[in-house]
Amino acid sequence: MDLDSDDDYSVDVIPPLILKFKENAFSSALKLDYTSLGDDGCRRLFRWLRTGINWESNEEGSSPQIKNITDSTREDNYTPRFPRRLSHLELNRVAMGDMGFEYLIDWLRCIQAQGGIDGQGLTEPVFKSLILRNNKIQGTSHSAESLVSTVLTSSKGPTVAVPSLRLLCLSNNPLSAPFRQTLFSLLPTLASLRSLQISLARVQPNDVDTLVAYIGGDRGKCKLTEFIASGNSMGYRGVKSIIGAMERNWSLEKVNMFGNNSSDEIEAAEYTEDRTDYDRLIKKVETGFFTSQDEIMTLAWGSGCGMSPLESKLKIIIGRNILYKQQVKKQALDLLRYSRLMLLKSASLPASTSQTTSPCSNDCECIPSSKLPFVSPPEIYPSVLSFTFLPIELQLAILSETTPLLSSTQRIRIFEYAADKATLPKLRPCLPSRETSSSSNLKNCIVDPTNLGFNSKSGKKVGKLRSRDEAQRNPCAGENCFESDSVVCRRQMERNEWLELVGCDVYDPRDTV
Repeated sequence: MDLDSDDDYSVDVIPPLILKFKENAFSSALKLDYTSLGDDGCRRLFRWLRTGINWESNEEGSSPQIKNITDSTREDNYTPRFPRRLSHLELNRVAMGDMGFEYLIDWLRCIQAQGGIDGQGLTEPVFKSLILRNNKIQGTSHSAESLVSTVLTSSKGPTVAVPSLRLLCLSNNPLSAPFRQTLFSLLPTLASLRSLQISLARVQPNDVDTLVAYIGGDRGKCKLTEFIASGNSMGYRGVKSIIGAMERNWSLEKVNMFGNNSSDEIEAAEYTEDRTDYDRLIKKVETGFFTSQDEIMTLAWGSGCGMSPLESKLKIIIGRNILYKQQVKKQALDLLRYSRLMLLKSASLPASTSQTTSPCSNDCECIPSSKLPFVSPPEIYPSVLSFTFLPIELQLAILSETTPLLSSTQRIRIFEYAADKATLPKLRPCLPSRETSSSSNLKNCIVDPTNLGFNSKSGKKVGKLRSRDEAQRNPCAGENCFESDSVVCRRQMERNEWLELVGCDVYDPRDTV
């Protein structure tokens, strides 16, 4: 839900914002740009998100404009509980100061104290992105600790906290030194964080050591794919230290550290050392992937620091990471296919057409079950039988030979997933529900508009223009997935979620064959 405004009023923008939220009970995103809320406006906004109480008279829904909204205007008569949970919060240039930042943390704290299931049995959205660009936040050590602790969402109970935040943007804020030091030291606890944006945030050379420990940590807790830190004062040596740490990081795909020049006097010997280090890296990557320097540089397009030869070294690291990720993901998906065939043994094979339908369960898995006699596998699957007769250690060792870039830990996760019958896809789709309908727009394929209504090179029709209602009913246009002809592919999204689930979204150099 976007609400852009150029007005200088901090409160007048809030009534229509809350009105939109009440009209769309399933809305889980809030974006405000160039609106002078100030700390008082932030207080009123987050007070409503926290309690649902009107900002003027302390009574819920007391605004005449909001009172006119009846239950029939809400989707499926669903009324959300409070505190109102969001998956995306973006407040750009809203004049938020330290007090407004504290009100935001109070709202997050209320969400953390509450479970993930609402009173009507629906799963609430998980908070994934926080963007507070171009505000007046300075912060303290305490506020940094509070921010990190409150974005750990409770998923299995009040005592089990797991990270969910994937994007944190604090660019264009005059962050104080205590806030920066505390925040950077706590970043390893945010294992889900994929994008950190701290441009023009007053990052100094004395902050570099903490960032280096996070980015280049030997435990692999940093899973950042994007690091944006332009317009700071880290200097040549600070940027060099961070790039050195990135050599031990295998997840980064985009890095921007432009505008970090300082008055440091760099000796010629140091430039020579950096150039030698670059030559070592490029030779290693070219040999490992049989690729050229130009191809590697192309993969790292958009990344840089504006300092030669550090920028060349940075691009080699980014290109290396992308190449390894492509191979790791491919090998992980291939290993899943092989493991499904070899490890998931069938106890019975079809020998009769008689079926006994089991009653429907609560999770709508109405799958007919067959009471069939056992059929000896050798008569039908002799090749599979010869493999399954081997000791399990040999089976896993043979399968592991097909994935030289996967670590032992990654392979074990895939083996466990493939051998679990509960992970098999359902034979019949569930009936639509409020939960699925509300998130259907997030699961649809977004088709490339240049292909709509046209034929592909093979002569196959790619798609057709459809109404919004039709698009929401079908997970993909025409019940088909467009894959490469899509801007966003539903199946690819599901593959990426699975790769992240088994830890195969990034190369793990430990214990590889």
